Amino acid sequence: MKFTCRFLKSAYTFPQYAKLSDGPSQFPVQSNDLPSAYRTVRDSYFPTAIRASTQARSRSTAIKGLGPVVTKGCWFKGRRRALTRPLRSLPTPDFRALFESAPGLYLVLTPDLTIVAVSDAYLQATMTKRAEILDRGFFDVFPANPDDPGATGVSNLSASLERVLRNRTSDAMAVQKYDIRQPESEGGGFEERYWSPVNSPIFGPNQQIAYIIHRVEDVTESVRLQQQGVEQSKLTEKLLSRAQKVEAEIFLRA
Repeated sequence: MKFTCRFLKSAYTFPQYAKLSDGPSQFPVQSNDLPSAYRTVRDSYFPTAIRASTQARSRSTAIKGLGPVVTKGCWFKGRRRALTRPLRSLPTPDFRALFESAPGLYLVLTPDLTIVAVSDAYLQATMTKRAEILDRGFFDVFPANPDDPGATGVSNLSASLERVLRNRTSDAMAVQKYDIRQPESEGGGFEERYWSPVNSPIFGPNQQIAYIIHRVEDVTESVRLQQQGVEQSKLTEKLLSRAQKVEAEIFLRA
C-alpha cells in the first residue's frame, strides 16, 4: 500500500505486517517507521485525500476520524480505518474455579432443584462439603428444623423457586429464618440462621430455564442485634414505667 507525500515528494509504503481495521488507534510515537509488532490481515486502505502538513516536521499521522496513527513524516487523511495492534490469544478461563472461589454465597440448581454447583463461601456459611451436597436435592440437604414447628423457611423458599420457574424472572425474598443443620462433629442439631435470598433463572440455548442461581446473604448477626435492641428498648421502657410508679407512690405518701 503506497501513499504519496507531497511534503516529502516521495511515496510511503505501509509494511506488509501492518494490520488495518476500524478499531481505535493507540501507538507509541515512531519517527522512522511503524512498529514491527504489527501484522497484516490483508485489509485495504483507500485514502480520500492525501496532503502534506508543514506542522509535521518530525513525524506525521494517518487520521482515523479524530484518532491519529503515527506514520513517517506526513499527514494522511482517509476513511475511518486505522492500524491496530495484533490480537493476543487469551487463555480460556476456568469458569468453574472462578465460580467456586467467588466471594459471594452462590448455589446453582437445576429446574428439579438438584444442586449442581456451589461456591466455597456458601459451603463455609452452611457448614457443608461440596462432595456431600452435589447431585442431591436442595431440601434433602437443607431440611426444616424439626424442633421449630413454626418454621416457614422451607415453604417460603419453595414458593420463591416455583415463582422463578413460573414467571421466568428473578425473585427477591424478604429476610428468612432458615436454620442450618450442624455437623455431628460440632454437636449436631440445628443452628438458628437468618438469610436474605435472591433466586434468578439462567436460560439455555432453547430459551428454557436451564438453571437457577440461589444467592443468599447471611444476616443473622444483624437480626440478632436488632432483636437485642428491641429487647433492650422494652426493658428500658419497663424499668422507666416502674420508676414512674414508685415516684408516684412516694409523692402520694408525702
